[in-house]
Amino acid sequence: MAKRIYYLPTSNPTAEITCEVAMKSQAYNTSTAKLKRSSSSVTIARSGENGEEVGSGSINQVAIGAAQDIQGAKLIFAHSLDLGYCTDEDWMLILRASTKDEYEDKREEYMGFVKEEKWEEVFEILRLSIFYSFDGGLDGFQRFEFDYDDVFDHSDDGLVIVIAKAVQLIYT
Repeated sequence: MAKRIYYLPTSNPTAEITCEVAMKSQAYNTSTAKLKRSSSSVTIARSGENGEEVGSGSINQVAIGAAQDIQGAKLIFAHSLDLGYCTDEDWMLILRASTKDEYEDKREEYMGFVKEEKWEEVFEILRLSIFYSFDGGLDGFQRFEFDYDDVFDHSDDGLVIVIAKAVQLIYT
């Protein structure tokens, strides 16, 4: 898993650190953010809890905590992309297929990409974007994207994909 680092401000240990997740794809998306310390973890937010559109996977800006209280912790984001609800018509739109034969070929190709864990191709088809935004730290506002070496997994039928992203919170 690609681990990103967000630097906390040493000059202001009480600075409130916030985060936000902006997620889009052709699937039904859910997200959870957990603050993990060496001995415990606390759920910071779940998509849909703070006025976000249900199924978007986005998390509106939420406070993680004061810099001095979260120093050394990791913020772990877990995302689920669920395509199990899709009808054949939904799949035709997702795959940009105009005929039944083209749809069948493209769906077979998509499922092959999932089983072979060719994530770049899968996420291009799903038009996935995830942006993690942080504020309050040493460099102020900072944005990360998901990386192709984040942890990815999928259900046996290929209709649910899971992504995990870690961001380390440290002083410089």
